[in-house]
Formats: sequence, C-alpha cells, structure tokens
Amino acid sequence: MRRFCLYFSFLLAALVVAPNANAQDTLKLNQTYRDVIQLSFSAGKTQIPLPEGEWELLGLQGDQSDQGDTIWRVYLVRIENGTLVGLVTVHINLDLPEWGWAAADYCDRHFYFKEVKSNRESDVDCWVVNRILMKPYRGWREGKHQMYKTLLARNVSIPRRMNRAIFIRRSEYNFLRIAYYFHPSPPVVENTNLGDFTTRGAIKNWGERWKPKVDAGFLGELKDFKAKEALAPVKQSPKTSLWEEQRELSRSEVRSLLLGNTEVGLLKRPSRPSVEGDEGQAYKAFYRDHYTVWYKLDDSDEIKRWVWKVTEVGVLCRGPSFRQSWCRAITTDGAGGYKAVGFRTGNLRYQFRVEKGLFGLPEHLLK
Repeated sequence: MRRFCLYFSFLLAALVVAPNANAQDTLKLNQTYRDVIQLSFSAGKTQIPLPEGEWELLGLQGDQSDQGDTIWRVYLVRIENGTLVGLVTVHINLDLPEWGWAAADYCDRHFYFKEVKSNRESDVDCWVVNRILMKPYRGWREGKHQMYKTLLARNVSIPRRMNRAIFIRRSEYNFLRIAYYFHPSPPVVENTNLGDFTTRGAIKNWGERWKPKVDAGFLGELKDFKAKEALAPVKQSPKTSLWEEQRELSRSEVRSLLLGNTEVGLLKRPSRPSVEGDEGQAYKAFYRDHYTVWYKLDDSDEIKRWVWKVTEVGVLCRGPSFRQSWCRAITTDGAGGYKAVGFRTGNLRYQFRVEKGLFGLPEHLLK
C-alpha cells in the first residue's frame, strides 16, 4: 500500500507514469495512455486501470483538501469521430494525512446503484452508478474546466449527459477516487466496445467486474493488462452470521439491540486533538425508550439525560438535544460486540457491548 509524503515543489518530478511497458515519461497534458497508468512515488505505487481505447490527459490540477493535504486531480478523455465518448477522472492524495481520511459523505447519498462495503474513518470502500449533466457549474474544479475548454477549442461534440461509475477507496494513509464516464448514445466506430455502455444497467454490470482492478490498483498490486481482455468475474462473498460479518447494522437491528438495554463501552481518544475527550473513558448508557438515553461515566456520579434516534440507514445519533447530536455507524466487531465510529467528522470513537436490562443505574430511572 502506498505510504508517501511529497512536497508540491517537486511533485511533477516525482510523479511518473508508464504509458506502455517500454517507455516512461512525466505525467503531463496532452499525453495519451492505454490500459494502465503506473504512478510511482517515493514510498509506493498506485495503478489506474483504463477502459479500452486511447485516453488523452486534458486536465491536471493540484490543490488542497480540507485537511491541508495535497490532492492531485487528473482528467483523461477518449475522443472518437470528433465526439467525447469517455472521460476518466482521478483524485489521489500526495501527502501523508495528518489525521487520517474521514468517511465519504458521497457514499451516503441515493443513486441508481450503490454498493457500500465500508464507510467509516480510514476505511472507505464504495462504488456507485448514476447519470450526470456535462454542463459546467461552480462546483467544477479548475482541472475539469481546463479539460472542457480544450474540448470546445477542438470543436469536440460533448454529450448533454453521461452515465458514470464512481469508485471511492480510503485508508488511514491513502485516498483514491476514480470516475468513469460513458456516452449514452455514442457514434458507431468499427472494432470498438462503445455500444456496451449505453445504459446505467450495463455500466453496473461492467463495474462489478471492473472493481477488482480498481481495488488492486489502490493497493499498488495491479498487474499490466490489456483492456480488451475478459474482465474478472464477479466474486461472491461467502455468507457469514451477523456476529461475524463486518457491516453496518440496519435501522431495525439497532433499535431492537438498544431499546430497554444498557450499553457498556469505552470512549476512545478523539482523532482530532482540538476536540475534547478522554482517552479510555468508560461509560454506561441505558436506552429507556426511542427518544431518551441515560448516560453515566464510570468516574462520576452524575447522570445525564440525552436523546437518541436511528436514521434510515441504521446510523445511531445521540446527544444533549435533537438539534445537537452526533451520528455514528454501528457495526459488529466480529466477537459478539459492536463498535461505533463517527463517519461525518471523525471526532469521536466508541467501542461497546450491549447487556440486557438495566445496569448500574439508580431505581428512579425505572419509573
């Protein structure tokens, strides 16, 4: 897996690609690539798999994330008969993050298709299929505007909408987002596969077979391949029990788990030092009904009344009031317990188990 921390001043000198097995050159505008882009860094490698065809780099931009880390944005296009038939965008980090990578809000949205294997701090693995307008708007990055202006200057026909598959991977150190755009009604070009991607359903089927290549590239383990070759078959995950499966619980599962029972856990040290919190702070919480939870820290006699709710996607939210609450994804820990990780801000982490009935709280809370 990649481990790197590069300075922007020598970024272009350190970022190397291999358009084919026999040549290497600096990643730069107007260069073309096929099959796999090999990115070599001082502490590791990442590979970007490309669909069939020739892809030209028309947009290149380095900017900073919310955490101050450098994100490199790459925009590659495939043009056939004067028409934009494909677009690949790549977002990848160049700096070792100071606090790790937060979960992806994008993975929580609704799409034509979505698969989320994990979406928590320092562990994001999701991909989606949707349709997008190709008209510029304020949210476009500078590199994408650069690409769009170049296409207009060349009189390239740009479709009004494009279907796309987006793959998002994040770990403690690494950040990767690859989006593949396809023309919904491309021109007929002999000996090409353009007709295979005219619907979102077709792209979903393609994405299921393409994802293993994205995952291998994220880990720096993707071998050279020819895009025309058969894609990897879809791997079926073996079924496991609820206690063994690492997944977010459903809304009904969270409610039935907590209501009327006591949560016994440990508040771990926050991921950001600016957020108050004690490392290894033990606590108990009794869920009296769908709206009230009683909290008690082990080193205090004070009992606090909070509110709680579960969102549609099975995420637990709790805090002093409904207007001030914090949400965490609830997953099994594989050992009969549960863990909760803040996925929006990454500020607080809990690990806990649930015990039946009231535990260690005064009698008046039973009333």
